[in-house]
Amino acid sequence: MAEQKDKSQGELTEDPMERNEMDFNENAAENGNEFDRNTQLKTCTDSSNDSNAPTFSQKRSTKGIFISYGNNAGFLERQFVCETVRQLKEINLSEDIWFDKDEVDISSCMWFPQRIEALEKCKAVILFLSQSYFQNKVSLLESKILLKRLQSTERRVHVFPILYNRVEIPKSYSQLLDGALDLSGAQVAKTSVSEKSSIVIGSLSEKIDRYVIKAPVSLVTNQLSERLGKFKGKRLATWSVEDTQEWLLHAGIKEFYRQSFAELMMDGFLMSSLTDEDLSQFLGVDSRGTRRTILHQIVILQEREKKLPDSWHLQAKSARPRTGTVYLIYDPADTNLAKTLSTELQKNKLLVVYSEYLGQSKEEFLRENGPHMSLAAKVVLVLTEAEAGSPIVYLQVLFCEWLGKAMMTAVFRNSWDRLRPSLKVILGDKSAVDFERQLFQDALPILQDLLRPRRMMPGVILEQAYIDRIAEGVKPLQNLASSSADVVYWPIDNEEIQPKIFISYQWDVQTKVQEIRTFLELNSLWCWDDLCIRGHSSMSTRSVAADPTTETLQNKIHRHMKAAAVVLSCFTPKYIHSDNCNKDLQLAMSLNKPLVPVLLHFMPWPPEGTTSSIRRFLCQFATIDLSNDKLFKRNLHLLLNRIKKSLKIKEL
Repeated sequence: MAEQKDKSQGELTEDPMERNEMDFNENAAENGNEFDRNTQLKTCTDSSNDSNAPTFSQKRSTKGIFISYGNNAGFLERQFVCETVRQLKEINLSEDIWFDKDEVDISSCMWFPQRIEALEKCKAVILFLSQSYFQNKVSLLESKILLKRLQSTERRVHVFPILYNRVEIPKSYSQLLDGALDLSGAQVAKTSVSEKSSIVIGSLSEKIDRYVIKAPVSLVTNQLSERLGKFKGKRLATWSVEDTQEWLLHAGIKEFYRQSFAELMMDGFLMSSLTDEDLSQFLGVDSRGTRRTILHQIVILQEREKKLPDSWHLQAKSARPRTGTVYLIYDPADTNLAKTLSTELQKNKLLVVYSEYLGQSKEEFLRENGPHMSLAAKVVLVLTEAEAGSPIVYLQVLFCEWLGKAMMTAVFRNSWDRLRPSLKVILGDKSAVDFERQLFQDALPILQDLLRPRRMMPGVILEQAYIDRIAEGVKPLQNLASSSADVVYWPIDNEEIQPKIFISYQWDVQTKVQEIRTFLELNSLWCWDDLCIRGHSSMSTRSVAADPTTETLQNKIHRHMKAAAVVLSCFTPKYIHSDNCNKDLQLAMSLNKPLVPVLLHFMPWPPEGTTSSIRRFLCQFATIDLSNDKLFKRNLHLLLNRIKKSLKIKEL
């Protein structure tokens, strides 16, 4: 056991993107105690011992060429994809092509995770673009991952696009059309499936050879049926051409029609997409009764497969989630953090569940924990450095995405840059709450509000400041991570950086202040505020130093405002009634600093509630209205120009 463990740990250090099932098993074994489980780990049943189980080729860790297509495509399009792949394999590319039909049981729970993982690892992609491609959730996700990889400087991928039919492609996907082979023209569209595939092979055969990963040929091959009735122990998607012929014979279909199926090399993958029109037009089944029999028997097979124990994931996908149930995704290294978060969420009457059983394989892990994911109304990912490279987290996020769950992220450490491309695509536009730059007790209510939205209660009016703080605390993960990574803090000991902007604000609008600061610093206007020093407490700490040898906050504020060229004041009702903020205004007035007032809440100008001297001082300056999202986005550039004018910086 010790030798086996050491060997696995050695493999983990090679490449984090090449984690295989052994890595997952070692991670499960090493971290099992951290889940406080009493369940005994059991060994998965070896499918190779089942004579009826479908046999697939031994998978290589990486295959160089990935086949991306719309998995909801009709019969004719599927036939074209299969025929193209078959001809590619005939030119010695059989060990280099990853086509889900040949690599994994497409009816299993691992189909989606393995397909996405193969896309991340490949060197080239043959992309079959069609109307069905842009109408399918899985293929759209694949195209976004491809775009993310094309924009990345690491692990670049080459795309060979094939335009199967006329389709209006969204602008955001236009990069995928570079060098596309167009088969949608009038002349090519009339050719047969084999002729279209030959055109593709002729175009790609030389170009694609450089992306082949040389490796020894696997000795394990797909075993064809050797005895009558063997198809009965297989799923429809795994049937070979011989299995289909046996089934047609068993169903009493005439030999004349069976011959048509054989000529088109009809297997289970193609059978599952057949329609009445396909049977009549492409297979020559002119008998309406025969067509009805074939289609009815296919439906019976599919419905029967959904009820099998191994089809638990299909049942889980259609299960109704329980209101108030949250599934927590985290790496075992963050068990203590996750349990703390779980305890706090449960105090808000939320039922929190998470994986308590790792198992011996990915399939076993999903089989044990998948039903919990399906019953959850919402899913929360705890994001730290550990989650960025965790295969356990990766598998759970992919499965929850396949289930169609509403996911959100609790960011305890910004590790966006280390996330895999597929995770960036899946999580990037989903809601995130920043626990890294806020106190835990400040961020927690925002997350709780997302998980259990407040109901409309007659007679109960919530404070506008609370509502705004909740709204400001939620951002898409990609925006939150970018704003955190792009902030450049002004090195206060370096007096060569000019100009300097002092930002005066009240703590209830800290998120908006951070956005303003980020925007200005991206335009080379360095700012200073006391966000990192004051923290997020409403209590005044200006006159007290934590250590007698350190400088008080009030002294820091005085020093930096004196050094600043402009004072940017963020006005809200709480700002007006804050003693600290009034001190900022008095200091700016005494230092005779140019003031740029922005309204984060609309109010009459000059505002009531301040001294007459401050009101006279404020009358000199025109306000910039940033009181709602529309005005905030529109007037940021107006703010930039006003500051530049105050600093006497000429526009370039």
